[in-house]
Amino acid sequence: MKTTRVSSTRSWTSATIAASALLAVAAVSCGGQYDEAGADDVSAAVTSLVEGGQVLTSAIKIGDPNRARFPEDTAAGCLARSVWDMHSYQNQILIASGDLWNNSGAADIWALNASAGTVGFVHEYTVNDEMVLQFREFDGTLLVPGADSTGSWASGNLYADRGGDWSVRSTIPNALHVEDVVVSQNKLYAYFDERRSANLLESTDQGATWHAPARGVVPGKMMPLDDHLLIFGSCKGGCLYKLQAGKVTKISTPVFPTLPRAGVASRIVRFGDKIVYTSVGLPWVYQPSPLFYLGSYAAGARAVSDFGDGSQPNVRDVIVDSGRVLVLATLPDPAVAGQFIGLIYASSDLVQWSKLAQFEVPGVPFSFELLDGVFYVGLGTRSVWDGYADAASGSIWRIQ
Repeated sequence: MKTTRVSSTRSWTSATIAASALLAVAAVSCGGQYDEAGADDVSAAVTSLVEGGQVLTSAIKIGDPNRARFPEDTAAGCLARSVWDMHSYQNQILIASGDLWNNSGAADIWALNASAGTVGFVHEYTVNDEMVLQFREFDGTLLVPGADSTGSWASGNLYADRGGDWSVRSTIPNALHVEDVVVSQNKLYAYFDERRSANLLESTDQGATWHAPARGVVPGKMMPLDDHLLIFGSCKGGCLYKLQAGKVTKISTPVFPTLPRAGVASRIVRFGDKIVYTSVGLPWVYQPSPLFYLGSYAAGARAVSDFGDGSQPNVRDVIVDSGRVLVLATLPDPAVAGQFIGLIYASSDLVQWSKLAQFEVPGVPFSFELLDGVFYVGLGTRSVWDGYADAASGSIWRIQ
């Protein structure tokens, strides 16, 4: 039986921001921040797999939370159900979905809960945007960029949640498609895909007003670092910029050294003194797509194409757990058309890798997360443009 969680929705006042400690950021996460209460259990589970050499091989379907809303296995229905991101937050896993290409309507955020040995889905929140692209977490506050507003196109949306207390600000000017939002140096930054105006904006008043922080930057996904903001520009082949004290510096180093067609960095996480990322592209799901990491600007990015088993898979998602990078990757199943092999790897140094899981699922593994030491994987459809109708899109699977 489905349960609806009651969440308050209200204007995003200055008092709300102050109470959330949004601007007192000490840690940065994108798909890998764990509540302190469950961190030890998660680490112990991963350590046990690594040290024991065990490989999980079974995938069990546990639900399909968006199926009731989008029941048809058409290309549009499968796209709207696709699990674009999963994020562990407040002892649950939040699930992103929606379709900004076909405008599927206000997107639902579902939460996967596992308690007392049972797993269930709770309706967490509905955004006034056609799609949820990703979740961002800063010092315990969840931020969700509004990917395609269902209301006025004059301003974009930014949603925030701190323990079920949701709020929204519709203040980002001319930002129909907000693709990323971060906190850096006590300021908010928003990146959006528009040509009508500057598409990297800064706010110094908790999102009440916005302005262009500097000129000469090709905007894109962002990663806050200790003393500057790193920007992965959305240009062909990739480009890097550093925003520091109001000044933009272009960093002349290859972003995708073995993948020249790539243009958009995604699944960006911080791992010690390195930035780890990939380039997720729906049309490339049948091609190898490596993991990349950047240790220093002078040395440039390095690619991880082989995770120790010679498979050269397509990397789909990246999370960090207590000293380890965890990677979800996939390969088409050569024996069954439309079926995919899911792979989960772990490394503490980005050089030596352990395979934690290899399993078969009837769709593309898009996203994954850990909850109480258990891996959960969300499936998506193969392409936006080629008309694939993968019936398993939107389903959530437990790996064991």
